[in-house]
Amino acid sequence: EELKVIKTKKEVIGQRLGQLAELNKQFASKEKELELVQEKLEKNKDKHLNIEKEYKNIEKEYVAEKKKAEKYQIRERNLKNLELEIEREQKHLEAMNKAQQEIVFKAAEFNKTEKEYKEIKKSIESIRKKIETVKMSSGELQAKRDIYRQQYQELVKKEENILNLGPKAKCPTCQRPLANDLQAIEKHFNSEKTTLSKQGQELNVQIKAIEKEEAVLLTELKENGKEETTLLKSYQNMLAAKSKKEQLEKQKEKITKEIEKLKPEVLESKNALEEIEFDSAKYKNLEKSYNKISGEYQQAKESWQQSSFQEQLIKKEVDLLKAQLIKVKEDEKALKELTGEHENLQSLLEVFANFRVYLISKIRPTLGLIAGRLFAQMTQGKYSGLELDEDYEIYIEDQGKKYSLSRFSGGEMDLANLCLRLAISQYVTEQYGAEMYFVVLDEIFGSQDVLRKNAILEALVELNKRFRQIILITHVEEIKDVVGQVVRVYENEDGISYVQV
Repeated sequence: EELKVIKTKKEVIGQRLGQLAELNKQFASKEKELELVQEKLEKNKDKHLNIEKEYKNIEKEYVAEKKKAEKYQIRERNLKNLELEIEREQKHLEAMNKAQQEIVFKAAEFNKTEKEYKEIKKSIESIRKKIETVKMSSGELQAKRDIYRQQYQELVKKEENILNLGPKAKCPTCQRPLANDLQAIEKHFNSEKTTLSKQGQELNVQIKAIEKEEAVLLTELKENGKEETTLLKSYQNMLAAKSKKEQLEKQKEKITKEIEKLKPEVLESKNALEEIEFDSAKYKNLEKSYNKISGEYQQAKESWQQSSFQEQLIKKEVDLLKAQLIKVKEDEKALKELTGEHENLQSLLEVFANFRVYLISKIRPTLGLIAGRLFAQMTQGKYSGLELDEDYEIYIEDQGKKYSLSRFSGGEMDLANLCLRLAISQYVTEQYGAEMYFVVLDEIFGSQDVLRKNAILEALVELNKRFRQIILITHVEEIKDVVGQVVRVYENEDGISYVQV
């Protein structure tokens, strides 16, 4: 295995050595490229420094002038804002004056409206009083008419009662017979009824006249009410206009004060603006020069940085190539060492191969003898023994003849292999004085019949004198009855195994 590793290392190092010429070529090319870049840097150094110096001078002047321009622009903007504010306030004042003039222009109309509104209110009040008077008169007449009607009904009732009594009846008042006065009484009742009826009709005429008058008054009241509503709206507008006029006066006074207050600020801003010595044309020319030199400086700076970066990159590549060349030289030395080591291992491999042949020829007969005795014991003498050829292939002796394992059953083949393994363990223990504490045997009973199983167990009892522990792994249930200790392994429903002693 180590020989293969050394061979692989030699191949890898050989490939690296094959790259040596290419690495030398690349190294020379990169050194030349580095030299050209450094020449370019040196050549552009003075140009870069001159542009940088010019840029800083112009930048200093431009920054100072820019601050002045910004200050000028701020004050100029403040002045414009103040002037705009004054202009807005003056327009507002003009609008208020116009509104006031309109209110004054409508003053006569407002006075007329106020007079008309008061007159219509007075007229409405008068009509309402008349309506109340008419209603009272109408009520009195209706009450009087009701009395006449009641008297008329009572008179009719009395007349009916007397007429129903007849001529022979006595007068309920004087107790005289009614025969002679009945006609006169009837005439009297008719006269009374006629008088009451006439009075009732006169009252009806009066009531209708009063109701007609009331209807006229109600119509007049309704018309006056409409006119009052119209005049009320105009009157309210008039009052609002008067109130607005007063508010406009106050606002005008306030705006006038504001304008007067702003005027000194405008004057102060103008003076402050004049104090700044700012030349707009000079600033524009300076800004143009600054932008131009900034572009040139930025371009020169980027070119310088690019060349510097290229120089650093090439230096790293040169250093990397140097490291690779050193590594290749180290590989040359390592190859020599590996070649010597390879030759030594090759010689040692030949010695071990010869020793293996010698060792096999020496221990093979002994292993065959030990395994043969065990095999004869376990087969209860059916077979006399085993032999091993030069390749350690097993042959079974049957009635004085040797046969290969393929001739026998699976159980006999397993038994022969078991005897060989046990023979190797026994030989190592006896020959080299090594203590073998235990032997582990896995599923050696599966292919054996009952007699063979018992024979194997008897042989293992004998081997127990040489080994402290013999561990048997088996699924054969009856074996547990003939061994000293049983350890069972179970698996639960979750697939977890556990041990029971």
